[in-house]
Formats: sequence, C-alpha cells, structure tokens
Amino acid sequence: MSTYDEFKLTNQTYDGFDSTDYSDSVDAEYDNMSEGSRENMDMDDLNADDQLELLSDDGVLLDHSVSDLRKKKPYEVDFRCLTIAGIEAMQQKEIDQIAGMFMVPSHDAAILLRYFHWNKERLIEQYMDATERVRWEAGVQDNPNCPRMLAMDDFTCEICCMSSDDYGGSINTTSLSCGHRFCTECYTQYVEQKVREEGESRRIQCMNSKCKLIVDEDTMAKLLPPDLFQRYRILLDRAYVDDNPALRWCPAPDCELAVECGVSRKQLHTVVPSVRCDCGQWFCFGCGLAAHQPVICSIVRLWLKKCEDDSETANWISANTKECPKCVSTIEKNGGCNHMTCRKCKYEFCWICSGPWSEHGNNWYQCNRYDEKSGANARDAQAKSRASLERYLHYFNRYANHEQSARLDQQLYLRIEKKMEEMQRTSDLTWIEVQFLKKAADTLSECRMTLKWTYCMVYYLERNNMTELFEDNQRDLERAVEELSGQLEMPIERESIPAMRQKVTDLTAYVQKRREILLTDTVAGYQEDRWKWNVAAQKEIKNVTVFGAGLMGAGIAQVLAHVGKYNVTLADVTDKALTNGQGIIAKSLARIAKKKMADKSAEEQEAFVKSVVDSINVTTDASKAVESTDLVIEAIIENMKIKQDLFAFLDTKAPAEAIFASNTSSLSITEVAKATKRPEQFGGFHAFNPVPQMKLIEIVRTEQTSDETHKALVEVAKRMGKVPVSCIDSPGFIVNRLLVPYQLEAIRLVERGVASPEDVDTAMKLGAGYPMGPFELADLVGLDTMEHIAKGWRETCAGSEHLPADLVTESPMLTKLIQEGRLGRKTPEKGGFYQYK
Repeated sequence: MSTYDEFKLTNQTYDGFDSTDYSDSVDAEYDNMSEGSRENMDMDDLNADDQLELLSDDGVLLDHSVSDLRKKKPYEVDFRCLTIAGIEAMQQKEIDQIAGMFMVPSHDAAILLRYFHWNKERLIEQYMDATERVRWEAGVQDNPNCPRMLAMDDFTCEICCMSSDDYGGSINTTSLSCGHRFCTECYTQYVEQKVREEGESRRIQCMNSKCKLIVDEDTMAKLLPPDLFQRYRILLDRAYVDDNPALRWCPAPDCELAVECGVSRKQLHTVVPSVRCDCGQWFCFGCGLAAHQPVICSIVRLWLKKCEDDSETANWISANTKECPKCVSTIEKNGGCNHMTCRKCKYEFCWICSGPWSEHGNNWYQCNRYDEKSGANARDAQAKSRASLERYLHYFNRYANHEQSARLDQQLYLRIEKKMEEMQRTSDLTWIEVQFLKKAADTLSECRMTLKWTYCMVYYLERNNMTELFEDNQRDLERAVEELSGQLEMPIERESIPAMRQKVTDLTAYVQKRREILLTDTVAGYQEDRWKWNVAAQKEIKNVTVFGAGLMGAGIAQVLAHVGKYNVTLADVTDKALTNGQGIIAKSLARIAKKKMADKSAEEQEAFVKSVVDSINVTTDASKAVESTDLVIEAIIENMKIKQDLFAFLDTKAPAEAIFASNTSSLSITEVAKATKRPEQFGGFHAFNPVPQMKLIEIVRTEQTSDETHKALVEVAKRMGKVPVSCIDSPGFIVNRLLVPYQLEAIRLVERGVASPEDVDTAMKLGAGYPMGPFELADLVGLDTMEHIAKGWRETCAGSEHLPADLVTESPMLTKLIQEGRLGRKTPEKGGFYQYK
C-alpha cells in the first residue's frame, strides 16, 4: 500500500483542514475576486506563507505572515526582520535612554554605549561607580564649549606644517574639546583614511596620538563628504548588529536586512533557530549557516569539518592499504597474490591475516580458518577503519543526495511552471487552481533540506531505542517525499488532471505532516535530553589562545602545547614580553629534557626544547590571536578593570562558540564575565605556579556557566595531565580561600609574640604533616601576591556570608615587609620572612 493510500485511509489532515477544504477555499476565494484584481494580483498572493510587509513607526520591518496567525509549532522561534532604518531607530532609543539617565548629550551617550559594546547594564554599573574614570576611558569630551571648527589667523598645523601665512590669511582648523587643534584639511584626510581604508567607525580618536577623546558623529558629519559619511553610518550600524547577540545580518548576497531573535547561545544545545529574512533567505540564527533543522549547530560544525578535511582520505588509505607488521610502512596491494614482501624491511607476511608468511608453509588456505590470535591486532585495526569508512559513506551519500536534489530545485520550478501553464491550456482550471503544484514543489524542497540534515544528526547519535525511533520518522518522511516527487514528475493527461490535483494536494499535506512530526519529536528529544551523542559535540577544543606571557601564562601555554598537544597561541602587548615568555618556556623545558632525556645527547635535548617553543605561535595582535580560537585563557595582571576591558574586546573578535576562561586567583569570575555577552561560555581556569610541576587546576563555574563549558574546561585540564577540581565562584575558590586566612593567622601568631616563624613552620610540618610551613609557603608564593588577594577581599567581600572580616584583617608585619621590598623568593637579595642569599 502506498503512502498516499495510507494517508487516505486514515483521513489525516494538516493544520486543521483536509485536501477538499483546501480546494474549496481556493475556489471560493478566487470566485469572490473581481476581474481586475485577478489581473493585478501577484503570483504569491494566495500562498499560505505569503509575507505582508508592514513598516512600523520606528522603521522596523514587521514579519506578519499568514502562517504566523496559527499556533507556533515547537520547533519554530519568534523573530522579526529589521531594515537599516529600524536598526538605527533601535540605536537611537538606547542612546536616548542613557542620555536621559546620565543627563549627557546624545553624542556622549553614543560614545559611552559603543565603548561598552552596547552593554547597557555594564555601562550603568560602572558609570555609577566611577563616572569620571569611565568618561575618560571611553573618550567622552569634557569641554563642550571648546569651538570645533575655527578660522585662525596665527596658526601652524603640526601635521602638514602649513601656517596662516602659507594660505595668505586665516586657516580653517578643527579640534575636539581636548584643544588639540589641527588644520581641517589634515583632520579630514585623517578621518577619511580611518573610514575608507581601515573600516573604523566607533573608536576614531583625536589626531593627537596621546589623546583618547573620540570624534563624535556631529564632527564626522562636518568633516566627511556625504558618500563617505554614509559609509561611516553603515559601519556604525554593522558594529551595532555585531555587538548585539539578539541581532544577525541576513547572509544572503546584497541583502541589507537584519533579523532579531531572542535565542541565546546558551540555548543552542536544545534549539535550532531557523529564521527567514524578508528577502526569502532561510538561515540559522545561531551560527549564520543555511537553515539546518533538526540538527543543532555544534553537530553541524563537526559534520561540515569532517566533510571538508582530509580525515576520510586517511580512512580510505587505512581501508585499502596495510602497514607492514614489522616496520609499519604503508603498503598497497596491487596484485592478486597475498604473499606480501615489504620493500623497506623485506619482511614477508600474509595480506589476508597479517601473520608471518613463514607460518603458512605450503598450506596457504589455512587462512580460511578463523584464528583469534594470528594477526589479531592488524585485523582489528583494519576492520575498525573499514567499518568507520563504510558508516561515514552510508550517511554522507544520503546527505549528499538530498543536497544535490535541493540544488536541482530550480529546474523543478521551471518544469512546474510549464506544467501549470500546460494545465491551464488543456483544462478549464484557472491560474489560482493550479497553485497546488507550486505549493507541492515548495514543500518538496523544504523537506529535502530537512532530510539532508537528518543524516548528519543520526551519524553522531549513539545507537539506542531513541535513535531507532528517529530513523523511523526519517524513513516515513523520506518515503513520503519520494512519492510526492514521483507524482510531480509524471506526465499530465487531460482526463487525469482532477485526480492528479487531488492526489498531489493530499500528498503535500501528508509530507508536511510527516516533517512536522519529525521536527516536533526532535525538539522534544533535545528538551528531555533524549539524544546521546557519540562524540563530544558540544565543544571540541583544538585551538587555545593564552593572554599574558608572564610566569603563569607562559607555563599554561607550555603545558597546553607540550602535554596537551593543542594548537597554542601566546599573546601579549609587546614583543619584549613575548620574548621573555618564550625564554621562560625554554628554560622550563630544558629542565624537563635534562631530567627525562638524560640518556639523549645535548643536541637532541635542544631539538626537543626548540620543537615545543616553535610550536607555540606568538603575537601582539589580539584580534588575530582569537580569530579561529576555541578557548581563550587569560593570565594577565590581577586587575578587574583591565581583565574586563580585555574580555570585552575579545568578545567582539572571537568566534561565537569560543569559550573564555580567566586564570585569576582571587577575583570574581562572575564579575569578569559581565564584560562579555557570553556568560554561559565563561569559567575560571585557575592553575598554580609553577604550572609545569603543579598538578592541580581549579575549574570555577558561575551561576550562568553552562554544563558544556564546564565539561570542556575539565577535559582541557585532564588533557594537560592535571587534576581538575570544581567549585562555584566564591572568594578564593578552594585553595586560596583556605590558604590565605591560614597564612594570615600564622603571621598574627608571630605578631602577638606566640612563636617565631621558624617554630610555626616546624610545628606545622611535623605536627600536621604539611610539606611546607605557612611562612615558607608565603615566601614561595610571594608576599605581595598574598597581600593582594587579602586586600581585594577586604575591599569587596569581607564581612559577607562568604568571608568573615576578621579572617583577612590587615597585617602590620606583612605590610612592612612589602614596603621594604622583601617579597620572598622572588627577591632573593632581600628575602621575605627568611633570607635567601
């Protein structure tokens, strides 16, 4: 029995109407139309998915489709399209809000918002905390009465050295409120270069290299020619959309519309946000690729990479060649004889069983008997490789087939149009009455794309009952699609047109229903956590960027590259810092080589050190450092503002799926993460000094850190050969929360005259079994580090439920030692609690 017949017997309907209702409704609507409206109507006027484009008061292009009037399906998301006018209206609304709240001019509010990448919450919090500092760092002008453009009689430009005398009179000059004045011609050339050649818009600073003031829009409008000012405005709009996680540009060529959707990055492991721009382009709001329901973005990225890279070439080689069991050289069989002789080592073996040929003697046909032991390892590897290749090709061929069919849709449309014209000529059907063919073609194209991505999804699913149910739905949809496709390919005969119309309409409704069932069940599976992946699909980390080439950053980069085998980039602000960092890594690796490669020559040890150091990319370009990163680990100075500024910048440059982590030992991970729009992809990654030797890494999660991010950071720590421990974000995490109060209490014992540092250390080593006493440990860590942590706690959280104030009260002895420059082992000439000369 065909799919169509099953559908007729069960009397299934789609969206509340059956095929007869659909035909009757079209006929009735057509009959009620005037003759004139028939002639002027657009081809899509009665399509159930037609768009009625309405422009709201603020310039937003509202997406009102007929299909939106029904109840939203579980796999659909809310979204709307925005014109350039709508985007600018959204910006202006936020600017007006900040201007009113802070009582500042609109152009100042715009500069502040752009500096904070339109993160209003972070701007408001920091502006209320330290208004003057924020204004200065953002580049807001403080002297609005300073004339911007002024004709001066006695003036010489510092850039071109042209004076009023050279002009034979006054010279036109331009300045911001800072008073750094230059001739208008030079200023114009400067901003033109910034916009035209560098593509800059939001952070164009004063021409004085030491001044941070930002050129506002009013000044730009006066300096730039109209066409270039328009480009400047476009760049501002693009920056706004790029900064806003709820907005994404339509990827269609030459389309200038954006789409607004409320799906966050955190939801992308359970939601596939397919949206349609008003230009007709369907795409995924999460990743920007073509729509790929029902499979989530992270799985799509793995699949596309697998299809593009050389991994399957390697699989083919492994399936069609064998390695010599002795020297492991790759050998391809090019003849019928199974007696193989390796050209490299002359070892003779059997191609069938991989066992030594000497064991075969004159009775080669013993290979027809299965021997569990003979050549077992070689056979197992070969079988696994072949099975892996066959499995991949099974799904890829079906994926590629539907992709090819989708590409042929244009030809199908042309044939459908000809059929529609033919049906109007050979029957009494009107133009509207043959629209069922176009609807069928649209449905067919949509379902083929869905089927294409189901093969990607099932390739990565573990085999279980849920997967089999998914494949049942996949099979039902595919069978229905092929039946509808076959029906559309059939020739048209005049006497069969009514029956054909009925059958195609019924099949179209049935195919739509099967697609709805598959997508609805898949969404339910995501929400109920029914789908189990056979890979770590949520986050595959290969490229890691470390910021800060100091002792900690260099150590982390070293272990990531040497032990973890990651692709590592080490970034810092100066070449000198990077050179110092490479020196730290080389020195550490040399110690490792001397110990673990003692039986090797000095040249081999040096080659080992050089190979690891050279494998770590170094750069002072922060944007370049993160352009293809999977994970960023920050190990810079312990300063909240500097860390937030770095992450705010990186948030706009790093891939949307990249994870951010801070190596801070004392600052709040939650507060650092507020500088970004990816708090669910942010965590703490606290390593201990010296990183190559210390086994512990604290993995810190905030209330918003996703499970996927936490698991990914744990796996990175394990791959580095470390032991990860997890904790929530709280003062000092685990180690420092216990260690610093312990060390401070030991200092207070000495301050009260209870015991000497030597006696305290001896007591804790012999009485508590500690390998090092509190004073010895303080000297090793650094007295300034301990005081920095304690001071930070006193200023932020001491006295709270997390940290009693008396645990971190200031120590006069510790303060005095630090003031004298006695920081411990890092200052051996002065020492700390102990002398180290």
